[in-house]
Amino acid sequence: MHQNIQSVGNKQTEVDLALKLNLNNTDILCFTEYWLKEDYLKLIYLDQYKLVSYFSRKNHNHGGSSIFVRKNICTRELNCCQDISVEKDCEVSMTELVDCGYIVVCIYRSPDGKFWIFLKNLELIIQKIQSRNKNLHYMVTGT
Repeated sequence: MHQNIQSVGNKQTEVDLALKLNLNNTDILCFTEYWLKEDYLKLIYLDQYKLVSYFSRKNHNHGGSSIFVRKNICTRELNCCQDISVEKDCEVSMTELVDCGYIVVCIYRSPDGKFWIFLKNLELIIQKIQSRNKNLHYMVTGT
């Protein structure tokens, strides 16, 4: 599931309720625009989920990209794209689901970001995934 959440800190109760009532079969949660600095994001508790990857802004407010995965799913941290993240332009979080070999990528681009940097970095991300001999499946959300 992907949600542009616009502040997960004040919506944690709603997310918990939705996961219990409507989304109880959801294994992966991708949140963009979670609006928290790294230390605060690590304090977010979602029952049955663990934070496995994130990008937090250091110089600007809002934004961010994060991936939470069910606690029983084994993941592998992928650092190959950390240097690709640029605040506002291309904010990337990424993890590999070990058992099935899928790579999950969550990307946020601010409307204020430079579109050409986003496209250049998206191409780099795709190349890095393909260099690992992984199939590319994608879902695009946003406006």
